[in-house]
Amino acid sequence: MLKITGWSLLLGAAALIAALTLFYAPPSGDPQTPPILWNASTGQVIAGAGSIVDGTTKLELKPPGLGAVSLAMEPVAAQNYPFLHIAVERSSPDLAVLLSWTDARGEKPPQVYPIENQSLESQWIATAELNGWSGDIGSLSLIVLGQPGDSALIRDFSLHPAGKLNQLRAIYSDLSAYEPWNRAAMNTYTGVTNVSSFYPVSLAVALLVFSLVAYAALVALSRGKLRCSRVNVALVF
Repeated sequence: MLKITGWSLLLGAAALIAALTLFYAPPSGDPQTPPILWNASTGQVIAGAGSIVDGTTKLELKPPGLGAVSLAMEPVAAQNYPFLHIAVERSSPDLAVLLSWTDARGEKPPQVYPIENQSLESQWIATAELNGWSGDIGSLSLIVLGQPGDSALIRDFSLHPAGKLNQLRAIYSDLSAYEPWNRAAMNTYTGVTNVSSFYPVSLAVALLVFSLVAYAALVALSRGKLRCSRVNVALVF
C-alpha cells in the first residue's frame, strides 16, 4: 500500500518537473550565449570599500551606510539572460539588498528591484519576472544599504542563459524563499515574492493531479494485480 503510494508520488513529481521544463520556459534568446560570471575581472566595487577574502568580495558600507558592486560587461540583450544568480552573506539581517540595472540606449530610467527573499545565500531569479528587464542592459549593479561599518560578502552575482537546470533552480528558489508574514495584508498573503514564477498552491495541486494519474496508470498496467483502493487515493492526498 505504502509502496504503490510512494511510486505514485515519485512519478507525479517527475511528471510535474518534466511538464515545467517542457511546457513552461521563460522568454529567452540564444541559449548558446555564454554566462557572465562573477570573478576578479568582472566584479567591481563602485561604492563603499571592497577587499578579497578567500576569493570572495567583502563589501564594507561607508557613510551614510551605502555599498555597491557592479558586474562589468558590455551591453547585452536582456532576453539572452533569463536567469540571474545572487549569493550574498550579510553581517546583519537588517541590511537591504537592491538590484539595479540601466538601459544601454538610455531610453528608459534606471530600474531598481528591492530583493524580497530574506535568505540570499543562493537565490536564482527568472529575469522575465522583473519589471523593466527588456531591450539591452547597459549595466547591472547590486546595492547594499545599512549602517556604516556593516559588511556583506558577495559570493556570486552572475547572469545565465536559458537552460533546464537553471530553470529548475529558479523554481526551487521560488519555493524555498522565505517571505515574512505581512499583518497589514494577512488576507491576501501569498507566501511568494514579486518575481516568483509560480504560486506554491498551484504547484501542489498539479503534483496531486499528476500523482493520481500515475496511480491510475500503475493500477491499469498491473493487469489485475493491483486494485484501485480508496485508502491509496487518500494517502496520495
